[in-house]
Amino acid sequence: MSKGTHSSGFGSLVSGAMTAAAVAVQTGLAAVVGVVLAREFGRSPETDGFFSAYVVFIVVVLAAGAIRVTVLPAFARAREAGMLGGEVVAYGLVLGSVAAPLLVVTVIAASPLATALTGEPSGLAQTTAAAALPWMMLAAVCQLFAGLAASALAALDDYGTSALGFAGGSVAGL
Repeated sequence: MSKGTHSSGFGSLVSGAMTAAAVAVQTGLAAVVGVVLAREFGRSPETDGFFSAYVVFIVVVLAAGAIRVTVLPAFARAREAGMLGGEVVAYGLVLGSVAAPLLVVTVIAASPLATALTGEPSGLAQTTAAAALPWMMLAAVCQLFAGLAASALAALDDYGTSALGFAGGSVAGL
């Protein structure tokens, strides 16, 4: 290992604490959003449609988390070799080649997808899901690229910026 490439024990604790704090803020604010939605709108066909679309967001965000963890070792090796920028661009292009068609399909086929998600060929839940799906997919794709950026920052031992970004994004989303 070269000097300064990997966090020391104390640095790892601080990095872990920053990451944990960011995840806690993100999770806490997600709970607040759920409470606000439930309190403001209650349970209705409209909220059923929204949450049907939200499931798509959650699935892609889970994939984003897995990708973030999976690419980190490759990014750390690329940093060692002085090729981190090229590696991040390459992964970004691959993600883009998957994300762009997902966005296009979601926009074009929002209504049939909403029907499949809600189980209703028409109605308020289906209409709401169809309206929300493109926005949910766009937000989820942004999460994919945010995870990629967070892994690149982690490879640079810069956990503070990504932790601040995750927490700030959650606050802005609220």
